[in-house]
Amino acid sequence: MEPQPSVNLDAQRQLQLLAGLIQLEKEAREAESEANLAYLAVNDSRRLVPYRQAALWRYAPAGARVIALSGVTAPDPQAPLARWLAAVASVLAGTAGAALCTIALDELPVELRLEVPEWAPNGLLWAPFAGRDGKVEGGLIFLRPEPWRESELALLERLTGAYGHAWRALAPRRAPLRFNFGRREAIAAGVVFLALLFPVRESALAPAEVVAQDPLVVAAPSEGVIASVEVEPNQQVERGQLLFRLEDTDHRNRLAVALKTLEVSRAELLAAEQRSFSEPNSKGEVALLRARVEEREAEVRYLDELLKRIQVRAERPGVAVFTDRNQWLGRPVRTGERVMLLADPARSELQLWVPVADAIRLTPGSQVRLFLNTDPGHPRDAKLSHAAYEAEATPDGTLAFRARAAFEPGKGARLGLKGVGKIYGERAPLIYYLFRRPWAAVRQRLGW
Repeated sequence: MEPQPSVNLDAQRQLQLLAGLIQLEKEAREAESEANLAYLAVNDSRRLVPYRQAALWRYAPAGARVIALSGVTAPDPQAPLARWLAAVASVLAGTAGAALCTIALDELPVELRLEVPEWAPNGLLWAPFAGRDGKVEGGLIFLRPEPWRESELALLERLTGAYGHAWRALAPRRAPLRFNFGRREAIAAGVVFLALLFPVRESALAPAEVVAQDPLVVAAPSEGVIASVEVEPNQQVERGQLLFRLEDTDHRNRLAVALKTLEVSRAELLAAEQRSFSEPNSKGEVALLRARVEEREAEVRYLDELLKRIQVRAERPGVAVFTDRNQWLGRPVRTGERVMLLADPARSELQLWVPVADAIRLTPGSQVRLFLNTDPGHPRDAKLSHAAYEAEATPDGTLAFRARAAFEPGKGARLGLKGVGKIYGERAPLIYYLFRRPWAAVRQRLGW
């Protein structure tokens, strides 16, 4: 039997390529995800044409990004080859168009020519995917050292077209916005509009504490060290009861020295008066010594008064309000420094710190409701009596306006309790109540 002509071998090869093309198109259409399609495009395209490296890339305004490389499970975007391919795709997306073509090295920018792989001097094939609007959204780049033949380009053009179709089919679609504005929608919009105009009372939340109303400040009468505290925190005291005493050693020593100095001055005055009878010129010295004696006597009286004030007593009955007696023992104090308060438990009021960002118009007589931390289920009612115009630093370091409120009769609470106070202001539309803070933030951001 004679051998078959070579033309039959070429026909058989073409049939195999055609069958491979059909199979790849079928697998591309059946790809369940973009990752499956990417793996198929960069790895299984070798069934039709040989190549050294293939890359699938996606276009973005910030630059192209390689999402798949042949022979690599998860490409590293910072790898040299991936970075070079992304840079090439970013350049060619704006210059090479949306048709399959080969790219010569001379067509690349100088900085990209220097990084061309040594094994791909002539084999860069550009195979983009065009979107529905005709713009390049991604594509494939094939690299190999040999030039591309026309038959291979024809096969790859058909195959990349199938890849591009599958790419667009797997891409998430944005549902078009449709407005069916009928009678029901118009009625609903009108109801919402009217609801936004409904007047509601403005309100603001503020940290609150129950404090004494008009308390008596008990301060240190002079500089010294607190020797003892005779009462306990929150203890009921009577008028004249000893509260605390200062260390008196220094004052007693100063008084003893002043008394001795007074004795010496009086002796000097007596001697000068006796000399003045025989020495008329010494009468001027008598007047000077008498003034010095008067000065010493005033100093003794002052020190004696200070010694009497070492013991601090209550000027009126009340509850001693301070933190801890041990905290004050041995502590140096200055003249006028507050040590404790004397408060009447029956006369309490509410102190609030309204944050600057939440401040509303605060007018005397506004309703205030206190929710205690210890009993939030039973709020206490009060009326706003005072609101500061100037913000000040709170104990936690934030800026806030200090406000005070008087409890309703029989609605008071124990001194020192804390909670959250809700201050009610004037009425305003619901839309203003909801968007007041966002609108203020936008104006602060934009400066108008």
